[in-house]
Amino acid sequence: MPLDDDAYMGARGALPIPDDTTVGDLDQEPETGEQYMLRVRLESQSAPRVTIDRDRDMLIQKSAKKNIAQPPTEELEPVPEFARPSPEWLDAFAVYFRRQRKIFVAQLQSAAVPGEFKLPDNGSPKEWRNMCYSAVNNGANSNTMMHALASMNQVTVVRLIRFFISWISADSLRRAEGVWLWYLLLKLDELLDHSDIHLLRELCRKLRGIRMLIALNPQKSVLPHRGDEISALNILIASVSRGYNQRDLD
Repeated sequence: MPLDDDAYMGARGALPIPDDTTVGDLDQEPETGEQYMLRVRLESQSAPRVTIDRDRDMLIQKSAKKNIAQPPTEELEPVPEFARPSPEWLDAFAVYFRRQRKIFVAQLQSAAVPGEFKLPDNGSPKEWRNMCYSAVNNGANSNTMMHALASMNQVTVVRLIRFFISWISADSLRRAEGVWLWYLLLKLDELLDHSDIHLLRELCRKLRGIRMLIALNPQKSVLPHRGDEISALNILIASVSRGYNQRDLD
């Protein structure tokens, strides 16, 4: 799939899904990860108007069992119904995310990283930014992302997520940003401390803010590429809220 440095996230697809991917037989399980992501996107766009009550105490107990810090629930502005996924979608995505994390971690462990490959210096956001955006927007460097992710430890992953929070604009999500965040969230270790959880929640709030701006502007939200962008944002938000048990941020 061709990539464009100036293209916004939704302009060419929410996450990297080949143009020839089809939804397949909806009565059967998806045959590939790309087919599943395509179904996720389409279902998100047609999410039913359903809300559920959450038992906060039960969620905190589940969080404790997973050793994931659970900060106090925040009062968040409700997202318009058409822009948020259904509870059923979120539950299915939680299962999918766990499975994809295992698959991706195994892929990274078997990745053959060239001996001459080096990550940018830790204190150089500009070098990191150049590498990250060019790795997605330049097809010739498609292996750069896999090599970089395979070379990162937990500290580096957290640092890069922090960089992306500062790089993302307040009103849109670019393709490179969405792709990197998806794989960084898969790479991130499930056992996090309070500062890591705080960082993920900061990321999630920024993504929610972009989603809200799109949803509250009907002239833009009805455009196909903005609808695609909402789907991408929902995927990343759910990766935090369901992948790391921060369900109050759904």
